[in-house]
Amino acid sequence: MPRSGGHNTPCSRAITIPLLPAHAFPLLFAPRHLQLDIGNCLGGGGDPIAMLKKFPGRSWTVHIKEYEDKTFDSAFYKEVFQLCETRCATQWYIVEMGSKDGVGFDIPREALAKLHRLGK
Repeated sequence: MPRSGGHNTPCSRAITIPLLPAHAFPLLFAPRHLQLDIGNCLGGGGDPIAMLKKFPGRSWTVHIKEYEDKTFDSAFYKEVFQLCETRCATQWYIVEMGSKDGVGFDIPREALAKLHRLGK
């Protein structure tokens, strides 16, 4: 069966994330995939943990990045990872972290090393 889905963008963030999966036409969008972007959701004032709980089994890929005090080893991400790995059918974490000037690989390399230390 074909799969379809959506990714929350800076313009949709916390407002439309809850609407699309809940109200999408079931025959057209089944099974529906919500590619949750943790940073975009937080930046828009949304609650990614609530989204993961509200739409279990739909976040096959999740964009992750450290955001303010929400580091990969924080209690926040511990819950995100637990939900992704037990209720959300997550197959891939997509790390979206880089330097402010957009060059180099030091920050993504460090993020990947931290995730490996956490068993990811």
